[in-house]
This record gives sequence, structure tokens and C-alpha cells, in this order.
Amino acid sequence: MNEKSPESGATSPRQRRMLLEQLLRERASQPDASYPLSQSQLSMWFLHRLDPESAAYNTGFAARIRSTVNIPALRRSLQSLLDRHSALRMRFIDLSGKPVQRLQAPRELSFEHVDASTWTSDELNLHVHAAYGRSFDLENGPLLRAHLFSRSDTEHVLLLTIHHIVCDGWSFWILLDELLVLYKAESSGTSASLPQLTIQHTDFVDWQLRMLAGPDGERMWKY
Repeated sequence: MNEKSPESGATSPRQRRMLLEQLLRERASQPDASYPLSQSQLSMWFLHRLDPESAAYNTGFAARIRSTVNIPALRRSLQSLLDRHSALRMRFIDLSGKPVQRLQAPRELSFEHVDASTWTSDELNLHVHAAYGRSFDLENGPLLRAHLFSRSDTEHVLLLTIHHIVCDGWSFWILLDELLVLYKAESSGTSASLPQLTIQHTDFVDWQLRMLAGPDGERMWKY
């Protein structure tokens, strides 16, 4: 079936929907674009305003690596994750008394390579916990931090810390899977085979707001 009407040349509903989805993706990639928050993000933003120094909503992953690490490849892989997922580049601001999340332009990864060669195991643990426990600045970012603590050429601890307002536990495992793919590709000089992202977290927020504004949302509020 022809997607266009022969008489008017108008696009079909399917084409209009595809065009709208493309425009939304392009808008989501524009720096300084503002979006509403999800319900869970609203609660975390409110609690952060009450106690900005709290690390209660930090999420982290620490791994002991007993092999050599291609540090430039690791840095590039983490940078690719930051560029790939717009949620990791959000900052949360108060706009006329209303919280919004605003997409930042691609920014340099917060990556710190720490020489831990003279530390004891206890000292290493203290420094890793201290790096994890640092609070985040939701208004200015970054909301993803990477630390690589190196005790020798073949003994390292990789720590990734992300604020829960932009990443949950399930999403963290997806990021780690993608990081492994990216690191292997960067180390071997090949292209990573990751699927193209068709939606971002802002699409979920839009769906949630529309759902809450309808009958399902009314039923939930009554409950």
C-alpha cells in the first residue's frame, strides 16, 4: 500500500509518527533542552535539597582487577558511555520554583587515576569508600564519576559512582555490559557493536506523565 494519498500527497499516520519520533530524538540531543522529572526523580531531588551533602542516593560499582589495564582505552570507553546515554549528562535545576532536568552538551568524563602503590589494603579501602561517599552536585554535575586506583601494573580497583536520580540498579548492569563491549573494542582498535538507542529516559518520563494524567493515573492516586 502506498504510504501517501495520491490525491493530496499527505503522509500516512505511520510516517507522521516516525517523523515525530525522529524530531523528539533530535530534540533530546540538543544541549540545554529542559524536561520534567519522573515521580521518583522528584522525590530524590526534594530529599537532595533537604541535605545536599548526603550520599544516601549514590550508587556504585567497585571491581578489583588483577591484570594490566589499558587506561586510555578505559577512559575512552567510559566517555563513550557518557556520550551515548543522555541521562548521565543531565543536571537538575530549579526553574521558577519548579525542578527540571536539563541536558548538557557532551562533556569530558570525570575520571581520576590514583596512584595507590604505597597504600596498605586498609588505606586503599578507606580511599575507595571516601570516593564513593562524596556527594553530587545535581545542579552542575557531573553525575557519573570514575576512579581507577592502581597499586601496581597488574592490581587495580575500578570504582564507578552514579547518582541514583539518573541511574538505577538495573540500568547500572546494562552500563557495565556496554562498558565491557566498548573496552574490548577500544583495546583492539575495532568498532563496538552496540545497538542504536531509540529511546532515552526522557521518553519514559513523558510516558509516565501522560499515564498519570489519564484514567490509570486517577486510579493510582485514589489508591
